[in-house]
Amino acid sequence: MSDPGTILIFLMLVMGALLTVSFVNQQQMRSRVINQKVAQLKRRVGELDEMASSLESLVESLAIPKTILDEMLEVLNTIEKLEPNNPFCESTRISTEQRIEDLMDASQSHATYRAQPSDAAIARTKYLLNEAAMIIRKRQVAGKLEIVEMEAFINELAWASLMVVVITHVVEGHKAVNRGDVLKAYAFYRKAQQVLIKGSINEERRHRMIKELGEIMGNKRKTLSKDLMPETQHNPSADSADLIRPEDAEAAAKLIQEHSQPNP
Repeated sequence: MSDPGTILIFLMLVMGALLTVSFVNQQQMRSRVINQKVAQLKRRVGELDEMASSLESLVESLAIPKTILDEMLEVLNTIEKLEPNNPFCESTRISTEQRIEDLMDASQSHATYRAQPSDAAIARTKYLLNEAAMIIRKRQVAGKLEIVEMEAFINELAWASLMVVVITHVVEGHKAVNRGDVLKAYAFYRKAQQVLIKGSINEERRHRMIKELGEIMGNKRKTLSKDLMPETQHNPSADSADLIRPEDAEAAAKLIQEHSQPNP
């Protein structure tokens, strides 16, 4: 028969081993959870970085991309709490703080370019603008932005979202004029005007753009005013060909066809 003391020692050893295994498992589980969370936060940093970079050319107020970079710094703080001395955080923080300084430097030039190369790019850009608006609202609720500032930012983001579509159509119209395709140019300008007409933003500049696009389609001007569209890279020259309305082209083609038919 076994000595009760030996059995007790054996049971204690077994319990100790089980506790050790449980502790190790908990540590491994905690490490996995932290690693997964850090990876998720790093992806978020990448998204915010892309968002801030995109916004710089889409909005007039550089305080908006700065606000996104402020959010990015806070995400980096969270990573550092989970994983101290993370080299990713240190290098990213330094570059982000420098970008914020550059954005707030009044001497830095700021080029606006809202035209997009494809429908997919338009969709992606509008998504980023919408995400930026959500972040700004969240920061205002958290007391990090004044409500007046938030409203100004949201209005500018809404205007940028509208302009991404409008300016893209206008630029495509300009390109069509430059290659002599005045029918296609007219169609692009009309698309841009229709987007503006359907827009719900009640701003004086929206009404000005509608009017000026009408003047372009009526061959009374070649381009939009520069304060409305600073993207002048593809502007047609003053002596470029006049536009032709599709309905006028169809009528002309029909008339030519009728006159070209032999008399019975």
